[in-house]
Parts: sequence; structure tokens; C-alpha cells
Amino acid sequence: MSRRALEMQAKRNQQLARDGLIPVEVRPPPEDEVPEGAIACHGNSSEQERMNLNPILYGNIIASEYFRHQLSKMETFEELVDEIYNQVSHLEPFVPGTANEPSTAACILFRMFCLRLTGAQMTHLLNHGDSPYIRGIGFLYLRYCIPPDVMTWFHDYLQDDEQIAIRMARPDDTMAMARYIRDILEDTRYFSTRFPRIPAKLEREIKEELKANPLDPSLAGNSLIDKDAGNRERETAERKGIATIYKSAPARPASHDERGGGDGDRSRDRERGYNDDSRDRRDRSRSRDRDRKDRERDRDRSRNDDRAPNRSRSRSRDRNRDRDRDRDRDRDRDRDRDRDRDRGRDRDRDRDRDRDRDRRDRR
Repeated sequence: MSRRALEMQAKRNQQLARDGLIPVEVRPPPEDEVPEGAIACHGNSSEQERMNLNPILYGNIIASEYFRHQLSKMETFEELVDEIYNQVSHLEPFVPGTANEPSTAACILFRMFCLRLTGAQMTHLLNHGDSPYIRGIGFLYLRYCIPPDVMTWFHDYLQDDEQIAIRMARPDDTMAMARYIRDILEDTRYFSTRFPRIPAKLEREIKEELKANPLDPSLAGNSLIDKDAGNRERETAERKGIATIYKSAPARPASHDERGGGDGDRSRDRERGYNDDSRDRRDRSRSRDRDRKDRERDRDRSRNDDRAPNRSRSRSRDRNRDRDRDRDRDRDRDRDRDRDRDRGRDRDRDRDRDRDRDRRDRR
């Protein structure tokens, strides 16, 4: 799928959701029903409706089976926190290796926005000690909503040394939470998506705050938000038009469900794209492509065979036409030569006649 096609698909999903054709049971509450003490969300009404998420990501979240049939049944903040603990193992917005499948983290992030988290709930997320992904999703929530007091929330964590692995394909590569926070505040791109634009005045405040609190060198490390790699991966999948399956994806850390039983295996299979349906679709697609190419090749061969006698007759007609043209040219040349010869004879005859007349006159 091309990027244009993905954008059109996302818009169709949004329109279908508005028309009720995609049964989205949970939506962000209207402005007059937002809970008291909820964290403000920057942007106009349409942007606030989708939490300032990239339109493609938002459209695919609300159309995903996971969001509609599992997360929609979780109605409390505590249930969503437990879901992060049990199921989230990376913070990429899309499942790696697919063109447009939203990740578990992205779906839970938007489901939390549908609850419109309060300040007390955000404090609980940012200080949670059980999983760095619970804290990471809290920081992403603030980055997408970008409230006016955003640095009040980030200030106490600018030197946070907890390690977090944010890429699914590289679970052993970690970065300090302080580095992750600075990256999402300073960069406009997040893997293959874009963060919402920060208002100019607030952006100046953020830069001044980060400058006044330089990152400890021991926490610097390398950024794991590989924007170029994310784009290359999605562009490759879009050109192929199919989901690319990782053949040797590393094992994810054991989740809470895997330690104590539950749906962990099913979630892991959904994240990595290892499902029989996608493989069957890919095989069927390749088979159809091979059949179509064979038919086109046979059709071209048949068309060429039909054209061969016609080409032969056409070449024969051309040769005959050239031969006739040469014959006519020779005939015209002979006629001109004969005419010149006759004209020369007439001149000689006239000259002899004049000579004889002069001779007679002298006598």
C-alpha cells in the first residue's frame, strides 16, 4: 500500500466510525463531560477527538479488533494499567514488520485518552514501580496532549536512570528514561509518525528548561527512536503491499500472563504478526501474481504468433513495392536518355542541312 492509500484508508475508517458502521463503543467524552481535574489536551476539536495522533495511526486504532473487542470492555484506569503490565513490551506506534497494524501500546494509549486521565492518575503512571512501560505510556500521553504545564510533569524525571527498551526487535537494547523523555520533547518524529506541533511559546519554555538541566553524561547513550529505520520498514511493507513477517524475531521478556497463565501467548502472536491467516493471504497473493504473469506471458506469446504471418506479408509487400519503384526509376532514366539521343540527332541533322544550303548558295 502506498502512503496515500494508507491515508485514504484511515480517513475511511474515521468516517465509518462517525457513521456508526464501525462499532466503536468507546470515544473521548465531549468537552462538557470531561472529568474534573482532567489533563488538558492542546489543539482544535478534531485534533482533540483523536488525541493529536497521526491520522493513519488513529484510523487503524479505532478499526482494530483489539481496540474494539478487548480494550473497549476495560472501563477503569486500573484495568488498563494491568493490561500494560501484562501485554506491552515495546513503545513503537506500529507493529514492526507490518504496513499499518497499531501496536498494543498505541491502542492502550488512546483507550486511556478516552477516559481523560486526571492529574492524580497521571502521577500514579509516572511513579509506577512495576514496569517502565507504564511510565513510558504516561510520558507519551503528556507528549501527545501537550498541556500548557507539561514541563511541570517532566521536570522531576529529567535525570531518571530507569532503563527501558522501546523497540520490539531489539529488546536487549535499552536507554535511560531521562534520554527517552528528552527525545520525545525535542523531536517532531516518533518512528514513522509525527508528534503534534508544540506551540511556540511553550516550545521556548521547554528548551530553556532542558538547557538549564543538562543530561547527565552517564545517561546519554544512543537514542533508540530510529526514525529512518521506521520509515524504511514501513515503505518496504507499503511497496510490497503485504505484511512482512520477521522470520527470527527475538523472544520478548516474559509477561505477567506468561508467568501466571492467561492470554500472554495470544498477545505475543498478535504483536509479532505470526498468524496463519496473514501467511495464507500472502501465499494466495503470490499464487495469484504467478497465475496472472503466466496468463499474460501466454497471451503475449499467442499475440506474437498471430502477428508473425502478418509481419512476413508486410515485409514481402514492402520488398515488391521497392522493386517496382526501382523499375520505374530505371524506365524513366532510359526514356530520358533516349530523348536526349533523339534531340542530339535532330541537331546534327539541322546542322547538315544548313551546311548543304550554304554550299549551294556559294555556287
